[in-house]
Amino acid sequence: MDNDHFDYFTWFNSEATEEEKALSIKAGTFEPYFKDMVFDEGSASHNLIMAKSYTNENPELEDEELDYMIPEELQYFNPQCIKYKIEERDDCNGYYSHQDKTLCVVPSCMNSDSTLLHELIHAYEHVLNEQPMYFHDSLYWVLYQKLKKCIPDLDEIITEHAYVLTGSTLYIEGGVHDILFLLKSFDLDIQCGYSLGTVFGYGRTDDFAGYTYDKEKY
Repeated sequence: MDNDHFDYFTWFNSEATEEEKALSIKAGTFEPYFKDMVFDEGSASHNLIMAKSYTNENPELEDEELDYMIPEELQYFNPQCIKYKIEERDDCNGYYSHQDKTLCVVPSCMNSDSTLLHELIHAYEHVLNEQPMYFHDSLYWVLYQKLKKCIPDLDEIITEHAYVLTGSTLYIEGGVHDILFLLKSFDLDIQCGYSLGTVFGYGRTDDFAGYTYDKEKY
């Protein structure tokens, strides 16, 4: 399925079940949480690009002239660029397949916001990772700076997550969950008022039980 609204609405009107339509609509309500992952105007990631751009040899450039730096794939990606599926799975609570651009959750989790948010991170990060790596790095830096202010032990958490044993264990259980995924999951935890590790899943709420955040500093 191509990333365009026509395909989305064809799927929505002709193929989706009522439950899948509801899941899709709910995903759409979460779009504002992901503005930073597509460098949308007003987000911290967009502001970083604009600020750095003004230090080059053309300080008089207007913002709209600099937006060309953001790939179209990021500018136009949103939850209506993918389809949604609800099906039984024995090995996970959900998944995102970039091959057919499908986000799936199991029936028992179709009303779980944290499961949907988890899979949406995967969807957005896949689009991000298809772009030049400096977009990935810019978002990483923005999220790190924001979260460092409200999670006192963030460096300790990142260090533990960076261990190869941690990464390989998570990979065996459910695929790649890199440090950027970790940071974005914390960002969503804070915005939603969850305990750290809720959006990440895989029992990480227990791993992070000793860590707190100060939402007032977010």
